[in-house]
Amino acid sequence: MARHRVRTGAAARRGGRTGGPLPEASVRVLGAALSTALGQLHRSDVVHRDLKPSNIMVTAYGPKVIDFGIARAIGDDRLTSTGAAVGGGDKPGSGPSGKKTRNLDDLWMGTYSNTVDFIPLAPFMVADLALIPWGNTDAVDPQTGERRWQTRESGVTSGIAVDGDKAYQLISAPMSDHQDKPWPLQIASIGLAKGDVSEPIVRLSDVNGALDGTQHLCAANGVVFVAGGQGKFLFDGFRASQTWALHAIDLGTGKRLWSKPLPSRPDKSRRLHFLTARVIGRGLVALQETNAGKVRVVVRDVGTGALAWDRPFDDAVADLVRLPLATDNEHVYLGSGPLQALRLSDGKQLWSSESDRPGKAYGPPSVKDGVLYAVEDQRGLVAANARDGRQLWRERGDDGESADLACRPVIGSKYVYYRNGVLLRAIDVSSHGVALTYVTVGKRFYEHERANVILAFGDKQAEAFPLR
Repeated sequence: MARHRVRTGAAARRGGRTGGPLPEASVRVLGAALSTALGQLHRSDVVHRDLKPSNIMVTAYGPKVIDFGIARAIGDDRLTSTGAAVGGGDKPGSGPSGKKTRNLDDLWMGTYSNTVDFIPLAPFMVADLALIPWGNTDAVDPQTGERRWQTRESGVTSGIAVDGDKAYQLISAPMSDHQDKPWPLQIASIGLAKGDVSEPIVRLSDVNGALDGTQHLCAANGVVFVAGGQGKFLFDGFRASQTWALHAIDLGTGKRLWSKPLPSRPDKSRRLHFLTARVIGRGLVALQETNAGKVRVVVRDVGTGALAWDRPFDDAVADLVRLPLATDNEHVYLGSGPLQALRLSDGKQLWSSESDRPGKAYGPPSVKDGVLYAVEDQRGLVAANARDGRQLWRERGDDGESADLACRPVIGSKYVYYRNGVLLRAIDVSSHGVALTYVTVGKRFYEHERANVILAFGDKQAEAFPLR
């Protein structure tokens, strides 16, 4: 991963060189979009301070303002003023509301090691590393952003699984046509010191590991769970003629423990069967996407694969719940609509925010020490009692209109973090007010608890912030 500020580019200048001057109507649209972006920055109490063509990316979705390396909070006395030198001072400022917040820098920022068109679904935290699959798999020091090593195996999120301080990877099939000769499903371990990929420790000859849609769900207690199929290979997604199953495999012996059938996918579909999964006690808890694009919560017995329960997740948008599940030993907690708690034992709803806060919408939650945290639409961060759903507190202030409803909060010991506008806010769990803010390009945020770091991922960038 290249560890440098994103000053590459100048997509705006390139557009002028390759296509000539923009027509007046296009210039007006571009200017209006830039004004909207700057307005959002200023409403978030941030001034960019280095707006120029090289810090504007013109994308298919409109212009994006990048490189916030010298951005400051409005009211910060480090901002340039008449008679002042650029860049002087180091004193925290106060925003126009008078709140004593500090707008701080990230620990590091880097661009992706490969040009890919997707945000990594999630990094994998293992030992003191973060494994980031974005083309190849990079092992990154979460505190510095330094790349320790990179595997030669093709790295995608669906191909990695971690179990404690061990990491495993699906072995990629050679780049050739596998229609007549299936590639056996193979899994190898990854050495964390240098990234060496072992000889296969799992080999299933009756599962075609070359098929698009082959997916590691998760690993726990020496068992890995894999969605794998049989049938002819197709370069462009699934085939309806393929048959699919969920397999539980013992990583010590390489033997399959059980298999359970999965629905076939339509021709050329690229939607994976599972959005997220984790093992809690004796249950494999998963969000599974149907062919109709609906999401279901499915729990199976890890020892036998027997279905414990299966129920719809009615308000979920599949791509917005592709996140770590919020669970404790007895419940799974859902957002993306009302907040609710389901019992892991039988799937029955324990409580829903609709009972006392009808019509309120919440993002995906996080839970720790009996407290559930989520972003409330137009309001900001709220905390609820995980046992009964009773609201304990909500973020102080009235500037939650830019709260990102797709953001899963990250929980530290002192602060809970979420995205509001272009800022990562740190909310003090004691005072319930905004304590710290960070300008961020991140859209999804993940905690590395051992390193006390938050990893953030945007369209083409990764960055890190302290977890406190």
